Parts: sequence; C-alpha cells; structure tokens
Amino acid sequence: MNHDALHLSVRREGDVLLLRPSGELSWNTVSPLREWLAAYERRPAPVTVVDLSAVTGLDAVGLSVLLSARVRVSGRALAYAAPATVVADMLHVTGVAAHVTLYDSVQAATAAISAGRNGQTGGLRAPHVA
Repeated sequence: MNHDALHLSVRREGDVLLLRPSGELSWNTVSPLREWLAAYERRPAPVTVVDLSAVTGLDAVGLSVLLSARVRVSGRALAYAAPATVVADMLHVTGVAAHVTLYDSVQAATAAISAGRNGQTGGLRAPHVA
C-alpha cells in the first residue's frame, strides 16, 4: 500500500447521505473516518450509502472501521457501493461481502434502498483472483 492520505466527501441527496472516502483506508489513515463516524452516530441519516469507488487500498483496520459503520447506523438503511477492484477483492476474500449490503453503483444502491430492497446484494462482481 502506498499510504495515500484519506479524504472524505459527504453530500446529502434527500434522505440519502452519500459518504465517499478516497485514498487508502488503512491503519495509518483511518482517523478522519473514525472521527466522522463518531460525530455521525449522534445524528444519522435515514439512509447512508458508502461509495467505495475511490478507495485505493484497504487493510484489516480499514475494513474494521468500514464495518463499524454498520453498527453505528443500526436500525437505519446502510449500503456499500461501487467498490474498486482492490476493495471488492478484500470484501469477498474475507467473507465480509456476504454480510453487508453491496451494490455495483451508487445509483443501484439508492434505487434499491428507495424501493425497499435494502439487505440484498446488488449483483456485485466476483473477486478478481490473480
């Protein structure tokens, strides 16, 4: 991993809060996401979509922080969307993909949640194995 800094982009579209981390999500970069989640926990949105398309690296600590979002928004709709290949591979290899709501795109996630289908996988591609 190249230790890129982690940046967070947050925007709201109606009842949907879109969180887009970009850069490496690893032990030495997760602080901004941890801090954001701690603040978010006090006032969560009805629906949260985490756009993983710009995550360039993911280690066990980063994965743990991502999964903590699931706990923090318990009782609300949460989906992960558009994982970059490196992230999709990690989610599948670790078995996490079977336990989170995962979609190919942000649009698919928001459409499915709006239609009341949260909790189903969105046809995410199988992991790439080299």
